[in-house]
Amino acid sequence: MCSSRSLWAVLAGLFLLVIFVYGYRWLFPPVARAKSADELAAAALGDGSVKDRQYAAVKLGELRKPARQQLLQVLDQSQQPEVRVACIQSLTEQWDYRSMPRLMDLMNDPSAAVRLQAGEAVQSLLRMDCHFNKVNGDNQQAERQAVIKRLQSEWEKFKRPGELSWLFIREKLGGEDL
Repeated sequence: MCSSRSLWAVLAGLFLLVIFVYGYRWLFPPVARAKSADELAAAALGDGSVKDRQYAAVKLGELRKPARQQLLQVLDQSQQPEVRVACIQSLTEQWDYRSMPRLMDLMNDPSAAVRLQAGEAVQSLLRMDCHFNKVNGDNQQAERQAVIKRLQSEWEKFKRPGELSWLFIREKLGGEDL
């Protein structure tokens, strides 16, 4: 009788221990250390799957302005359109007018996805729609160049000092100049 009582006491103690350990982990999960911009850039350019690299690029963009240089590095060095598209989206969300010349160049990228995202970014930053998506095909080079030329012209007007748009750019850049 005493041994069955001891066995039940041991089992109850083990049960409480298991509940305590797993309950504590459930209530207080381990905090993952946030990755730095350099670590995320390395992951976006690394050997992982395309999905993992794209995820790293998105997380890099979430770090906002402090990670701008790493974001531009990934945009320039990545060979994956999905990763480059994520970088362009982040630059657009940050209203990064300093990247406008780079975005203009990307409207001629070999990847249709990168071209389209760059065109959408430029149009969004200029706050206009030139229907770039309708001239993004591989066999629409001439039409695309005409739209790019128009967007470049609009950009030159948009960034003139003293214009209302110039004040808008300075506000979005936090008072910084291009």
